[in-house]
Amino acid sequence: MAMDRKRLEAELRQAEQELAELDDRLAQRPQIELGEGSAGVDLWEMALARRKEVANRAKELRAALEKETAGSYGRCERCGQSIVPERLEVLPETTLCASCARALSGEELHARA
Repeated sequence: MAMDRKRLEAELRQAEQELAELDDRLAQRPQIELGEGSAGVDLWEMALARRKEVANRAKELRAALEKETAGSYGRCERCGQSIVPERLEVLPETTLCASCARALSGEELHARA
């Protein structure tokens, strides 16, 4: 599990670095001219959306690190089964096994209909 912790810490550092870079970019608001489109505004809005995604991922990685410390990292929150290492390799912050993720996704689709 030491490798899991190192990987989670590295992923968290990377997310935090990206957050800092995005914060710097977002601190410089573009000028908005009436009646004209602005590429600067579009880029600023994309950076804002990306910041929200990265902040959420950092939050999930912190939670995964807490689970690793508690000894519950790699267990599905829904069914309690082990999450396969290949899934954790791709999504180290995941809290669901593939079966439960598919089932939950299907439930959300039915709820929207």
